[in-house]
Amino acid sequence: MFPLRRFLRALSRRARALSGQGGVLALWRYYSPFRPLGVVETGAPAQADTLVIFLPGIEDSAEDFHAQGFPQALRARFPGARCVALDAHLGYYLTRRIVRCLHEEIVRPARAAGVRRVVLVGVSMGALGALLYLRAHPREVQGLVLMAPFLGRDWRIRRFAARPDRPRAEEGFEQSLWACLLAQVDAGLPVCLAYGGEDRMQAEQGLLAARLPEASVWRAQGGHAWTTWAGLWLQLLTDERGLAQALFSDEGWRGLS
Repeated sequence: MFPLRRFLRALSRRARALSGQGGVLALWRYYSPFRPLGVVETGAPAQADTLVIFLPGIEDSAEDFHAQGFPQALRARFPGARCVALDAHLGYYLTRRIVRCLHEEIVRPARAAGVRRVVLVGVSMGALGALLYLRAHPREVQGLVLMAPFLGRDWRIRRFAARPDRPRAEEGFEQSLWACLLAQVDAGLPVCLAYGGEDRMQAEQGLLAARLPEASVWRAQGGHAWTTWAGLWLQLLTDERGLAQALFSDEGWRGLS
């Protein structure tokens, strides 16, 4: 499912970063999917209706969202939102625990605390995690932002993406994700697909873009990099299309209810 070369590069980078903190043991602790998800939270109102969950890419962490100003920019525009960024690393995906951990550790407690809607913001592999969660718990998701998503194996995507009919969920991994996403879009789920025109996966992302409403798709110059995604994020939050209002504001959400 995942590109091995990128995983090995991420592993090597993390090993160097942890070389003075216990070596292999520290690396295992970092990538272990059997510990609670690491959470970095930006100050939230006492009674938050909206929870925005940031899911990182294969070589990234929760801190990267803060370093790039994602939750800060969101709360500057929509101060009623609660923002949490997760250290949902590759170990959770390889063991297929990402959906269970996200649901049990983050979403269910938030619902019990009074959160009425959940918006998932995923970058690269994190966007895949958002789609996996949507497939498993469609009623728990009230908004979706897919930034430079990794969508699966490109040859399988090309095989079915050009068909005039909708993919069927039983056909395979990629098809099931797309079928669920497109069905939710038809049902009114606010969705944003954003990516750079020089992204190494832009061909597959473009195939998905062709199946979504034009107002849901955002493109910009740039590659598979934080500089591209940060620019797209600011465009989404400040543009007058109204998609940010539908995703993050109480008024926009109630208008779609």
